[in-house]
Amino acid sequence: MFNFFTNQLDYIYFIYGISFVVLSVVIFHACFQTKLKIPLLLLGIFSAIYGLAQWFYLAQILFKNAELFAYIRAGIAALAMTFLFEFGRKGLIAYKVKVPGKWIFIIIGIILCAGSYFGGHEGFHTASNYLICCGALTAAAVFIIAYRYENTKKYFYLIIGVFFILGSFVTMLEVPGASFFPASVFNEQSFVQQFHIPIQFCSAVLIVILTIIFAIFLYEIMDYGKEFHFSMKLTILYLPITGILAIVIGGWALTNYVSNGSDKTRRHSFIQLAIVSSYTINSSQIASLTGTSEDSSKENYKLLKKTLMDLRRKLNYDSYNQSCRFAYLLGKRDGRIFFYADSEPEYSEDMSPPGEPYNEASVDLFNCFTNGQPFVEGPMMDKWGYWVSGLAPIRDRTGKTIALLGLDADAREWCRNYAFSRLIIIFSIMLTCLIICAAVLMVHILTLTAAKRLITIEALEKSEEKYKTLVENLNVGIYSNTIGNGKCFTEANTALARLLGFETVEEFRKTPVLSFYRNPVDRYDYIKQLRKCGFVKNYELLWQKKDGTPIVISLNAQAYFNEEGQIKSIFGVIEDITERKKTEENIKRSRETLNRIIDSMPFGVTIVDKNKKIRLANKKAIEMTGNSDCAEVIGKICHNFICPSNEGHCPVLDMHQKVDLSEKIMLTKDKKRVPILKSVTPIIFDNEEVLLESFVDISERKQAEGKMKELNKELEEANEELKNFAYIASHDLREPLRKITAFGGILEKSIKEKIDGEDSENLHFMIDGAKRMTQMIDGLLCYSRVSSKGHGFEDVDVNIVVNELKQYELGMLLEETHTVVNIPEPLPMVHADMLQMRQLIQNLIANGIKYQKKGSAPEITITSKMAADNMVRIEITDNGIGIAPEYHNMIFVMFKRLHRQSEYDGTGIGLSVCKKIVQRHNGLIGVESEQGKG
Repeated sequence: MFNFFTNQLDYIYFIYGISFVVLSVVIFHACFQTKLKIPLLLLGIFSAIYGLAQWFYLAQILFKNAELFAYIRAGIAALAMTFLFEFGRKGLIAYKVKVPGKWIFIIIGIILCAGSYFGGHEGFHTASNYLICCGALTAAAVFIIAYRYENTKKYFYLIIGVFFILGSFVTMLEVPGASFFPASVFNEQSFVQQFHIPIQFCSAVLIVILTIIFAIFLYEIMDYGKEFHFSMKLTILYLPITGILAIVIGGWALTNYVSNGSDKTRRHSFIQLAIVSSYTINSSQIASLTGTSEDSSKENYKLLKKTLMDLRRKLNYDSYNQSCRFAYLLGKRDGRIFFYADSEPEYSEDMSPPGEPYNEASVDLFNCFTNGQPFVEGPMMDKWGYWVSGLAPIRDRTGKTIALLGLDADAREWCRNYAFSRLIIIFSIMLTCLIICAAVLMVHILTLTAAKRLITIEALEKSEEKYKTLVENLNVGIYSNTIGNGKCFTEANTALARLLGFETVEEFRKTPVLSFYRNPVDRYDYIKQLRKCGFVKNYELLWQKKDGTPIVISLNAQAYFNEEGQIKSIFGVIEDITERKKTEENIKRSRETLNRIIDSMPFGVTIVDKNKKIRLANKKAIEMTGNSDCAEVIGKICHNFICPSNEGHCPVLDMHQKVDLSEKIMLTKDKKRVPILKSVTPIIFDNEEVLLESFVDISERKQAEGKMKELNKELEEANEELKNFAYIASHDLREPLRKITAFGGILEKSIKEKIDGEDSENLHFMIDGAKRMTQMIDGLLCYSRVSSKGHGFEDVDVNIVVNELKQYELGMLLEETHTVVNIPEPLPMVHADMLQMRQLIQNLIANGIKYQKKGSAPEITITSKMAADNMVRIEITDNGIGIAPEYHNMIFVMFKRLHRQSEYDGTGIGLSVCKKIVQRHNGLIGVESEQGKG
């Protein structure tokens, strides 16, 4: 088996190389179908270059200067290895995996240089092999990660990854005998000799299987369309692989047949050469020798040695270019083979003295003495080198074999000739395989192009069908017209025919184009515009329908010109805009009416767009800004005169504030600042959101408000002075009145018996007048204190106020008058001044008690209910004498009394105080009464 693999090593390298080349072709096809486009392209380049490196090994066999080709082969392998590493880097990057930068190639270069420095080309090759092993593991990682992330045929990625791992392991075992690089425990000469060639064979088988897997993967992922599916299956997968396998297998058989035939021919020629040469040997001279060291002094020995030396010189370069390095005579004695003589001179270290045993003798050599059959032995290795030996018997006169003539040729040249006979066939097969690969590539490109063209045609047909369906279903008219093809439309859709009042397109296409124009001159203008620009856009024409009804159309058309620059055909789209034109006319009239209305408004109106430019302004606005013409306002930035502000600080557009009846300042043309009252409202104007601004000059109002503020201030100062005067005056008046009352009382008691009735009555009038004056002054003070001496508001429970009044302030009066105070339901809480609330209710209850019919018991009822605006209505009802309706408005007037002093005592201030208190609380007070009904 070992000899078989040894003899087939060149073919193994050929299979190894062609597999890589085919693999590269397959990868080049597949790289455009997956996410790993650029990485797979790098892997394809690696495969192609590495396959080329294997073929350089074959070239290395043919030339004597093998070391040069070994360096070239190692260099090519190293170049391929860099592409393999770059594939791994790019592939991992494609799946978001962190990888070393391109500095890794510097480290790889250092490793290769170290291998070359320490071990020459073998060291360089060994370093390359181990680096390729690492690169293969990186490639396996890429495919295994792709297995995790890809969705299409993902199991192929896993299988390919596993094969790359196996390939890296096999590459690690393929180690040359480089003692400097003990990278593997298998790096021993015995292992290399026994297993190197089978490992190389396993590598070739792995690459063949990997190529087939990639081809199947390519077939699975590529899309050629239904029509080309089966043809691509044959072209890309079955036929090429089957054809290449058949050629490789047939080529192997042919190579062995031719090489074996050539080897047999060379061996036969070598045998004939040995037989012919044996005729130059004198058998009687051999018979005279003993085959011992004693023969060296015999004359026959010297003659035989001279004959052998002449024979070697003569045969050194024969017609077969086989160098005859040694010629010698062998004898047999006592079961041992020994030398009679050889062609080496006496001084040569390689000379075999007479009688020296030949320990490397083979069985065939012993048999030749017995059967007398010449034969060729080798190539084989002995202590003198690597040889091919041709042996012919020398017989005596009786026909007995007494010696053998041996001719040794350099086995390296022999093997080179043998390899050359094989490589001619191998290179022919290689060329055939490359032609098949190129043919497959061309078929693939052509078929893929045809498939894409067919797919494009199908897509165009579908698109055209969709286009026709779309055109037929459009609401606008579409037509094409070929100039010189009659005076009618060439093509048109149904919408255009119906637009112009026709039932069918066929009927429409028979109607001359000019019949649709209300004014035929319009057509010439339209064609003139087409010749000038090549197209028209939104071109409006007045047409008429079949029944003569006028319509307005909007035309968009494109002209196509011939080589002479004349219009060849026209494609156009027609839209009926009659209703739109009517609407635009109505809008135009409405806008004119609106402008007249706006211009007639007594206040300024402007419309401002989002860019703060004035789009519209009425006459009043132009007048208020100090301008005389709208051109001075329209298009200007509104902040230049209306509500001046800094850029980017517009209250509405920039700061998003509301402006509703807000006071602003307007800057007129002559820089005069005018106060205005302004409102801003967002509206839609010309399909755009704008601001409607209205403003009025409030200069006169501001002046009036200023004067009013001055008058109010003066009034407040006068009121304050009046309050102070009233308080001081009343305080100063009360003191003498108290003295008059006090001393008058004393005087009345002291002279009561001394004066007559008239004087006593006058004195009584004086004292009573003083008392009434004191009450009146107290009432005035109370009235003035409602506003000036009021307290803060708080939550007041009216129930508590009434109860306290009944118990304290009004307790004695209620008891004396037998008054009943009824509260049917609890009274509410109010937010008020506590003391003034007590005074208000006290005054009203006291009023109800005072104005009663003589002899009747007063009855007071207090109720409440909720009123509008979160107010409370409190009603105090009595059973007194009542008030006539005509006097209802008079009772709250200060000092106004409806009865004489003699009838009902009082000052006429109490109800005025009540009204003052209610007004301070922002409330209302009134009366509901009739005479005699309380």
